[in-house]
Amino acid sequence: MAAATSALACVSAVASAQNPFKHQGLDAMHAPDSAMPNESVDPASGTLTIVETDLALPGNAGFNLAVQRVYNSGVYPDYDSGGSTALEEDSWAGIGWRLHFGRILHSDSTSAGQIQVEMGDGSRHPFYHSIGNPNIWTTSDFWQYNAATHTLLIPNGLVYIFDREIYLNDRLGTVRYVTEIHDPFNNRVTFSYFDASGPPDGIAQVRQYLSATQIREINFTYDAVYKALRTMTYGSRTCTYDHNPSGPSGYSLLMAVHAPEGPGYAYDYGGSGAAQELTTLHTLFGGAITYTYADSVRRAGTYTTTTRVVTQRTLSGHDVPAGSTTTFAYGTGMNQDTTVITTPCNAVTRYRFDGTGVTADFAGWRAGTLVDITVEELGGATLE
Repeated sequence: MAAATSALACVSAVASAQNPFKHQGLDAMHAPDSAMPNESVDPASGTLTIVETDLALPGNAGFNLAVQRVYNSGVYPDYDSGGSTALEEDSWAGIGWRLHFGRILHSDSTSAGQIQVEMGDGSRHPFYHSIGNPNIWTTSDFWQYNAATHTLLIPNGLVYIFDREIYLNDRLGTVRYVTEIHDPFNNRVTFSYFDASGPPDGIAQVRQYLSATQIREINFTYDAVYKALRTMTYGSRTCTYDHNPSGPSGYSLLMAVHAPEGPGYAYDYGGSGAAQELTTLHTLFGGAITYTYADSVRRAGTYTTTTRVVTQRTLSGHDVPAGSTTTFAYGTGMNQDTTVITTPCNAVTRYRFDGTGVTADFAGWRAGTLVDITVEELGGATLE
């Protein structure tokens, strides 16, 4: 069994639950547009996702371990409320970034849909009551969570145990963080956390158990000023993370990551509000990807909202032609349900979505799902 552990209705329901204009995480229902394997723009929501793997360790029976940081550009969850730039949380990985291996949001809630599991990639899966057992909560993907034992069962055989409880803030409520993940063959990974003096979401140590005598340890430290991730050490190798202050007191932006050997990554931020949207990803060996954001008015039937979206992505670096810019236009067409992506060579891809536009199927599970893709070459001829 291959598995991996990684830091990875009606119209009104669209607004409050599976909003197609606020997407987080990676899933097969949202076809991404990518310039590199570790970055993508979601054509439905216009959000940027970056996945950086700082450490990958093989495990038994395909139960591998990866330490991943995941960035999502939707840093202003209430932007549709008068352009609010309030942030959802003070993440120890930096504004917009996540570094955890799974957590239960609103873990003390008894309201269906409010209690959710968030995976390391930022994807959120709401729970609903199981008809057969009131203690069991179930997702649409048949994940089962037992609130009495704080245990999550996933169809691929992995079992998550959430034994660390902490109150984060009014928005996310009481949160339970994963303390152990194991597979059907008793391979397991455990997680310990900092005490009250450290970041509330900060991981202190990860232990990967390969046998009774072989255990791998990954240790983390934090910056005492920002309560932000400072180092990750495995054996004799250490990654170092640089942060700068931004936003409310104590919040920070991740500016650079220094690998144990070779080049690292650097990030620039800008845009609206307190300049907390990631605008440049400096890649290895001198390359760069620059992002431009803008407001976009989106529609789903009678529901309208204003969100922040990526409108341009520009590549630069050694042997990269000038003007290597891809543009994104949202809510186009007579039904306002199509995103048009134009490449530097003027090839056009059109993504049409359900759950968006003037008229559509607004059933909750369809929100933001792909209806069709049209690819056009230079000159307008349809290729597929």
